[in-house]
Amino acid sequence: MRVLMVGHQYWPVAGSGSQVLGALTAQLRAKDVEVTVITSAPGDGGPRRRTGPCGERVLCVGPAEGTANPVRRLFNLVLFAGRIVSSARVVDFDVVVSDPPPTAAFASLLVARRRRVPFVYYLADSWRAAAEGARQIWLRALTPVIGAVEDYTLRHASSVLAATPGMARVAATAGAADSVTTIPNGIPTDVYTPDGEQWWPNGKHNPFFVYAGNAGVVHGAEIFARAAEERWRAGEVFDLVYLGYGSDSELINDVASRWPDRVHCRGSVSAATVAAATRTAVASLASLRPSTGYADARPIKAMSGLACGTPLIYAGSGDFADLLAQADLAYVSPWDVSAVQENLVRALLDATQADADERARRVAFARENFDDRIPARIATEAVLRPVSG
Repeated sequence: MRVLMVGHQYWPVAGSGSQVLGALTAQLRAKDVEVTVITSAPGDGGPRRRTGPCGERVLCVGPAEGTANPVRRLFNLVLFAGRIVSSARVVDFDVVVSDPPPTAAFASLLVARRRRVPFVYYLADSWRAAAEGARQIWLRALTPVIGAVEDYTLRHASSVLAATPGMARVAATAGAADSVTTIPNGIPTDVYTPDGEQWWPNGKHNPFFVYAGNAGVVHGAEIFARAAEERWRAGEVFDLVYLGYGSDSELINDVASRWPDRVHCRGSVSAATVAAATRTAVASLASLRPSTGYADARPIKAMSGLACGTPLIYAGSGDFADLLAQADLAYVSPWDVSAVQENLVRALLDATQADADERARRVAFARENFDDRIPARIATEAVLRPVSG
């Protein structure tokens, strides 16, 4: 059995896409399935053809994304789609799997049709919803086009793996095949652990909060920079660290320009560095801007923080927020600057009397409920089903 996997983000680049597809690859390789991954260049100047951590073949054909502005990023996505089609000509495969963006998924669908093999769409998020909420007018204007490509690809997929019930509804609304499987995201609990190296943003060892991962429109990660700025004006002493990138980076950078010694934007770093920073931080940060399309999402950054035993500050509402509140796992508030301010202060005060039992409880909950091997096994069965069936 041979699987062609397409992911705009994949090893060695850190991020949610890399983690989800990496976990799926690990399970496929455990079943002796040959896996070839087509992805973007990591930007490290390394070879375009690599061997991944599970023995998979990795072809880096797309331009490195890095911290590209929205216009350049859109151009890169279109360029990547074209390279998917050309690169797949020299690869042997029995099924194609792709996650968003819809440009990459559409190209993957064309590749699957050319070989007359099944196409599986791993729907982690809806780019139509993200475009609708974008701040750039020109990007909102593209929503009908993005939505049409997304719907067409979903409608013609052999099966859809939806990361949330909301994404399953997106697939159903688009007219996707009956084979839609909801598979919540997980995290590698062998990477995100309470024990290991620590990481500080500077040599001062000030207490800090860490936001690790995508800071896109859906997440509203700038809420933490805005709340922190209010606390700094009130005389609080702590730092704010952003590890990753996204469309809200400009808003975060505005705050950073006023508080250059307080805000540390490090871009994408390895999962090991994220884990080290998370276990060192006063608390990890995660958020979801109010949105009906994402109210049931499980942000990977939130689960990773809990797996490290670190307190979590969560700004948002919905199913995941309710779970955190009911299990007393996080400082949960609406997506609101004043409410987030209060939780920053609470976390700082509580950090002076850290409870080892509470830390252990968070770790145990994450390992039992969020380990990515659980959803990856379900995803593996769903990927191989169209072929074996």
